[in-house]
Amino acid sequence: MAMIPQGASIGIGDSVTLIELGIMAELTKQTGRLIFDPFLRDEEGDLVFTGLDRLEVLRKALLADVFLTGTNAITLDGKIVNTDGVGNRVAAMIFGPKKVIIVVGANKIVRNVDEAVRRIREVAAPLNVGERLGL
Repeated sequence: MAMIPQGASIGIGDSVTLIELGIMAELTKQTGRLIFDPFLRDEEGDLVFTGLDRLEVLRKALLADVFLTGTNAITLDGKIVNTDGVGNRVAAMIFGPKKVIIVVGANKIVRNVDEAVRRIREVAAPLNVGERLGL
C-alpha cells in the first residue's frame, strides 16, 4: 500500500491474487482513493459495470496513475508472460499508467517461457474460469 501515492488514481487488472491477498479489500476501506475496477462484482457475484459502462471503466483504469495487477507467470530471467481476455492488463503493463505494480506469488515463478505457457493453459486459465463460475 505504501507504493501507492496518496491521491493517486488506481486502475485494476483482473487478478485473483489481488483479491486473495486482501489488497482489494484494503483499497476499498481507504477513503479518498479513486479506483477504476472494471471487474468489480456485487454481493451476488455479478459484474457491477457492464456494456459501455464497463468499457469506460476499462479505459479509465488504463490511464490511472497506478495500475495494480497480477500476472499469469514470470520466468526466472524476468520475462512476464500473460494471456489476457480483454487486453486491458497487458496494455496497461506496457503503456498508460505512470506506475505499474504487478503482484506475483512464488507459485507463478517458472523456469522459462515454455513452462509459463504450460502454466497458463494447465493452471491459471482453469483456476480463473473456476473462480468466475464459483467452482
